[in-house]
Amino acid sequence: MFIFSSTHYDLFKQNILNACCYPEGQLMRVRYEENYVPAHLRGQPKVSFVGKNGVFVYAEGAEKNKESGNNQDLDYRFFPIRRCKIRQAQNVAGIVILDLELQQFLDYGDDNTREKLWDSVIKQNQNRPHLRNPVSDGLVKGGFLCL
Repeated sequence: MFIFSSTHYDLFKQNILNACCYPEGQLMRVRYEENYVPAHLRGQPKVSFVGKNGVFVYAEGAEKNKESGNNQDLDYRFFPIRRCKIRQAQNVAGIVILDLELQQFLDYGDDNTREKLWDSVIKQNQNRPHLRNPVSDGLVKGGFLCL
C-alpha cells in the first residue's frame, strides 16, 4: 500500500517532515478526505487498513503546479521515504485517519537508479495521484492512498 503526501498544504508538509525525522517505531497520524481514498476502502477502515504494511511516499510537484497557475502538463515525481505499518484506522465525518508506525527508511543506494525505479513503478499504478488542471478536472491536492 502506498500512502502519499504532497506539499500543497502546511499539514501535508508537516507529514513529510515528520516521516523524515521521527525515529523508527514512532506513531504518526495522517488524515485524508475520504474522496482521496478508494471507495471500497472507506466504509470499514479498520478492516481495510489495520495491520497492513505500506510505504510513505512524498509526491513532489504540488508547489510547481501552483506556481505555474496549473496550466502546465505536470506530473508528480514520487519519492518513497520509509516503510510503515498501519496500527489504527477510522473514518470520522468523511475524514479517514490512519496511525502509522514508522519503520526503516528506504535505501536509494549510491546512484539515482533506485529513485527512478521507484518513481516509474508508482507511476504504473492506475490509482496513484495525478496533478490536474483545476479548471478542467479539479486539482488533486495531496493526501492519497492507493493499493
